[in-house]
Formats: sequence, structure tokens, C-alpha cells
Amino acid sequence: MNNKLLIVFCFCLIPVLPGISQDHIFYTGSAEVAGLAALNDWSDLSQSFPGKIYDDLDFGTTLSTRFKLELRPSDGVSAVLEGSSSFIGGYANPFGRSETTGLPPDPAYSDASELPGADFNSLFNIDQAWVSYGIKSVDISMGFIPIGWGSAWLLNPSDRVNLRSLESFFSDEKGGLPALTADMALGWNYGLSGYLILTDTSRSGLPYLEETRLENLPFGIKAMAFLDGWELSAGLARETFAEASDVNADPSWQREIWAVSDLTGDISSFGITMESALRLSSSERVNEDDWTLQEALEISMGISYLIEPIETEMMAEYIHLGSGASRPEDYDVSGFLEGTRLFFAEDYLFGRLAWTGLPDLTLELATLFNLNDASVLAIPSLEWEIETDILFTLGWYFSLGDKTSEFGGDRLLAPGLYWSSWDDSIVSCGMKVYF
Repeated sequence: MNNKLLIVFCFCLIPVLPGISQDHIFYTGSAEVAGLAALNDWSDLSQSFPGKIYDDLDFGTTLSTRFKLELRPSDGVSAVLEGSSSFIGGYANPFGRSETTGLPPDPAYSDASELPGADFNSLFNIDQAWVSYGIKSVDISMGFIPIGWGSAWLLNPSDRVNLRSLESFFSDEKGGLPALTADMALGWNYGLSGYLILTDTSRSGLPYLEETRLENLPFGIKAMAFLDGWELSAGLARETFAEASDVNADPSWQREIWAVSDLTGDISSFGITMESALRLSSSERVNEDDWTLQEALEISMGISYLIEPIETEMMAEYIHLGSGASRPEDYDVSGFLEGTRLFFAEDYLFGRLAWTGLPDLTLELATLFNLNDASVLAIPSLEWEIETDILFTLGWYFSLGDKTSEFGGDRLLAPGLYWSSWDDSIVSCGMKVYF
């Protein structure tokens, strides 16, 4: 993947190289080190694997740097290269976490020492590499481009291209996708935007003969308006999924067409966001005869307000996922593992309080309530700006709920094998430096 990114980036950069000088080069980045401790309930797992000793407390460490290089040789032309280098150890590493269940790394090997040489702790990744050309009122970009539609805070229904994962829940960074994008300004208040992605939404990384056929490529197009402080957009988006029973099998192609909309603005002192996606059609993933508005609709509706006397910002957002389940016994774990689903239920309420009453200090409490099974995910955190561009962070997230709930329970994957999408409690501490 990194080689592909560099080749595409260098090819797109050829037309702009002659105009580059030192004054046209800009760079930003960050470095972060963090440690975490996880307190987990391994009672079900320890019964599943007799003889395995489980500790109640696990530790992990992350060390990462992120960089961004931007070249602007002339007006309307820019090239961006962005990536990261990371070390992920202990409980922070998903390979490390899976090993604590007592499962071997790979059934083909008797122990980890027989695995082929590979580094499962360190990662160097160039995830964005693209060039943008401005031609009058049109901006055209090509390469590995971050694409993110929607203004909702927690979950964006109109974003039909990025996999929904735990990483996306805790980070605003979006990896680049091999794509062509275009944005057109129609005067000062109106515009059009669109994308065509050259790989299916599943991101399997496997090459298929029919993956570049036009009917298998995800796309999106929307019209936008900016009126009296309000931003409105509406359009269509297509998701495509390649599903194969094994790596040697020809995949079946599933396609979904969505109508998407987004609205954001202010009413008096209140910030308002309303975002939705309605599945209009689907091939094979569902029986169209059973189509209902409630099951085909995803929506996020939010409101925010700043209480100036106590310097506290309040946010609340209601989320409805029509494809979710209203009963815990119907939760779909497979969608979570595939990256097409981050949450299992139909209805959620997200809340956030942020207090900035002391200089350089922010205290925050974010909570997510599952309205179908009454479980809760809570994330209190602290951020302290020690110096300009130097931040100290302290966070804790924990879940509350009974053993059948989403945030408090374990899913039975197979006889004797349980799995949970959220840990009971994790405390993290770190420092971040920007440059």
C-alpha cells in the first residue's frame, strides 16, 4: 500500500515540480506517547480455556509521530503527503490482546516463534498522498484522498465510504482512499461536490477482476447551499461490497444506493446539526420486499449550547441506526468485525460536557447511552496545555451494563468462546507535542 501511495503521489506531482521553491513548502506534525491500563473481567474466558492464568490488569504503550507535507507551487495547485510512524505494544496492540485469550497466533504454527518474520509492534504508514488542481471555479483532486461527509459529532450517516471502527470513534484522522474528487463553486452561496473511489467499501485489500467495473465503484455527489449562516447539502452515495467465501473464490458484489442530507447552523445561541441517510436500494444484502422506512433510515440530530457564565459547552445528539437491533439477542457481531458497523443497537443518545474555567485546562465528560438495552459508555478526560503546542492528557473510559447489554456484556461467538467489543475499564495517560 505504501508503494502504491508513493507512485501515485509522484506521478501526480510531475506537473507541479518546476514551480516549487522553499517558500512554497509547508509542514506540520505531532508526536505522542501514551500508556494505558485496562481492568477486565476475564471470568467467562478463563472458564473457556482451563489452565490459562488471567491477570485482572493489563498494560499497553503507544508511541507515534504524524507528519504532513504540503507543496503549493502556484495559486490553485497543491500536493499533500501525510503519514505516521507508530509503536504499539502490550494491551494497546490488537495482536497482544487476542493472545491473552489463549488462542494460538495461527493454527498453522505450534508457537509464535515459528511465525514468518514480521513486525507486529511497529507501523509506518503513508495514508494520504494527493494533488489538487484549481481550474477557475472547479477543484479537481486525485490520489489517496481523505473523504468525510457530514457534520454530526459522533457518527456521520452521510459518510458511506469510511469503515466504522474503534479507531474512528477515538480519532478524527481519516485515511486516504484511492479516488478522484471534484468541487465546483456556483457563485458565492451554492456548490457541487463529488467523488469516485477506485476500490470497494469493504477495504479487503484483495484484487478482484471486476473491482474496477463502473458498477462496482463507490461514488457520491451532492449539492450544497450556504444561506444566512446555515449550511445545507443533499445528494446520493453508493456503497459496494465484495464478499468472497475465501481468498480464491470470485466475490459476489453487493451495492447500496443512499440518499444523504446534512444541515448545520445556529438558532439564537444554540448550534444545530441534522444529518441523515436513507437506503433507497440494495442488491442481495436485504430483501427489498421487506423494506421499511424505519429500517432503511440512519439519522443523527444534535444540539449544542455554550453556558458562558460557567464556561461550559454542552452537546447532545440522538442517533438512530435502522439496521441495528432493538433486542440484545439480535445484535450483529459480524458487522462489527467486518468494519461495516460500529454499534449494534437502533437508538443512542450521545452527551458531552466540556469545562474550560481554568487557564490552559479542559475537563470533559462524554457519554453514550444505548437506549435499547440501557447500557452506558462513559469517557471522562482532562487536557492540560503545559506550554504552547505541548499537551498533557489523562482519560478514562468505562462501560456500565448487564451481561446481555452492548457495553457491559460478552457476545457468544461459538460454544465456549466469548467476545466483547468494549473493555470494562481503561485508563490512559499521555503527552502530545505539535510542530
